[in-house]
Amino acid sequence: MVVKTLVFLCFNLFFSIYCIRDSPSVVVVGAGPSGIAAATKLLKHNFTNVIVLEAEDRIGGRIRSIKFGDAYVDLGAEWCHGEKDNIVYSMINKYNILKHTNLSNKLIYSNGKYIEDDIYKALIDFAESIDASQTNPITEASCKQFLSIGECFVKR
Repeated sequence: MVVKTLVFLCFNLFFSIYCIRDSPSVVVVGAGPSGIAAATKLLKHNFTNVIVLEAEDRIGGRIRSIKFGDAYVDLGAEWCHGEKDNIVYSMINKYNILKHTNLSNKLIYSNGKYIEDDIYKALIDFAESIDASQTNPITEASCKQFLSIGECFVKR
């Protein structure tokens, strides 16, 4: 009886190690498009021990439809950025629903008039300097006295 029990335990241990080696546990965080795409790709490549965790009570990430009057409005998926190596583009391109656009590099005042080129360039340069402040000690030091990036932006 002891020998049978030992053989059974050894077999179970060996089988468990063999299964873990062949199908590691994978946790995908988030059930938005990227999380769903990652889980799908894992399953297609024979990973069988995959779990997707989502904090919300629905899938879709930032993409969701909300009731607006008598209709629905889709939020969160305004653009599909890039065609090369973009899983979202690959998934939806076959439905012929994408509209190609040429975006203008202009900013517009709330009254509809374009912001002058010199002001536009100064704003872009400033925004890039704020964005780079994590690695730029001079910009970081000049904004350190303020409580937020917004406050720094207003003062500068």
